[in-house]
Amino acid sequence: MNLHEFSGSQVVCFENSPPLEGNPAFGDLSCSPRHGLDDRVVAGAGIYAICFDSQLIYLGKFLGKRGNPAGGNIVDARWTKHLGTMTMRGRRVSVPQRTIDALLHAYPAHPVATGIRNADADVVSRDRGCVSSVNRARFAVRHWEALSAFNRETLDRFQFLYGQVQSQDRVESHLRREVSALESRLVKQMRPCCNGHVDADAAGRFSLEETRRVLQHVIH
Repeated sequence: MNLHEFSGSQVVCFENSPPLEGNPAFGDLSCSPRHGLDDRVVAGAGIYAICFDSQLIYLGKFLGKRGNPAGGNIVDARWTKHLGTMTMRGRRVSVPQRTIDALLHAYPAHPVATGIRNADADVVSRDRGCVSSVNRARFAVRHWEALSAFNRETLDRFQFLYGQVQSQDRVESHLRREVSALESRLVKQMRPCCNGHVDADAAGRFSLEETRRVLQHVIH
């Protein structure tokens, strides 16, 4: 197992662009993979963790490419999109009606809720491959003071851990099942606040160091 650790600015670049017509004004963030990343450390199947201020907020899986589990680019396929949805600042973010309803009920006067309420409903809810969720939107609301003024310092408050599993000489279907099962087990055990089906008010509290130790122990 190879475990890689990055600060946000080591792997992601961002710029502010005009929001899509009909979207909230704060949806102006475009994230992309940093040029020159070593393919060997951003490719292949594995389990990844995202931390904010050195506290675990999300766990996920990456399965490489269909037919090539050692391929793909996790920064492009996962992390740039997660930054968009967890900050609610992503230019391509869409918000399902369930999430809109939860936001308006819990935070009716918050800028994120009012921005979405005043936007074009068809544009906001249109799936552009970067869909937020109730837990991710709640995270953004709770950290809006920092996220609303997104800059490099904000980006570096996000840390990424990526545990690559050994995929050589392994049957792809078996590998996919094993990684998926491991992700489910870890989410149930660690309960990161931005994962779906986790009660955000009863989320686990794992530090970056504790998360690193867990991944080192379970990924082979």
